[in-house]
Amino acid sequence: IMNDPRACSFEAKTLQCKSGKKDGCLTPAQVAAVDAIVKGPMLNGKPFHVAFPYGGEQTEGDWGTWLAGSKDRIGAGQPSLAYGFSIEFMRYFVKMDPTWDHSRTNLATLPGEMKTLNATLSPTNADLSAFRTSGGKLLMYHGWSDSALSPLMSTTYVDRVYAHDATARNDVRMFMLPAVGHCAGGPGPDRVDYLDALDNWVTSSKAPDELTANFASGGGRKVCAYPNKQTYTGTGDGKSPEHFTCQAS
Repeated sequence: IMNDPRACSFEAKTLQCKSGKKDGCLTPAQVAAVDAIVKGPMLNGKPFHVAFPYGGEQTEGDWGTWLAGSKDRIGAGQPSLAYGFSIEFMRYFVKMDPTWDHSRTNLATLPGEMKTLNATLSPTNADLSAFRTSGGKLLMYHGWSDSALSPLMSTTYVDRVYAHDATARNDVRMFMLPAVGHCAGGPGPDRVDYLDALDNWVTSSKAPDELTANFASGGGRKVCAYPNKQTYTGTGDGKSPEHFTCQAS
């Protein structure tokens, strides 16, 4: 379980098959597929959108279902859930053309086409002053192994919120859950009492710095308000909050 997979600098090409070897290695096409996931789409040599960090490749329900594709879990003609959702979205929300397919994707023109939809479906305004002035508290979480919606979407947004106004941290907190998939699942601790945390925050006016995330099989971990990171103390099996401390990133 990686506390922060952004620290993993592994290169898939180190697993590429050498001179005729076929087992226990990746073909060049497979290496390119992994790179497309962990490095994200590029346009004119620059990142077009965030990538997916390592971590979700370990379970069939994460990369296998959402990104890489699985014959056992995905229906015919739909190599992955990401492919299925995205092609239907483009056909019926953006292009209004049921014959459209991904071979016609043009990243250069896509932002313009998405402008109206983004205003409604993808609000990214970093200025939350009106919400905060009205007394609003925003408590977010994201699983580091989420293979449906990249966790880097959330970290990027919260970084922008804090950069716009450092005092936003008084009213906006996010907790990143290590090795947790889309909404929940995976080998990480995904059970958190967010409602109690939010209630305590509102009644005490003190933003939460730490929460306990429990494993489905029992035990739990301390998780820290982003961008602080939980750090292993060096003692214990890693399944008790006391085995971790929160430290500034």
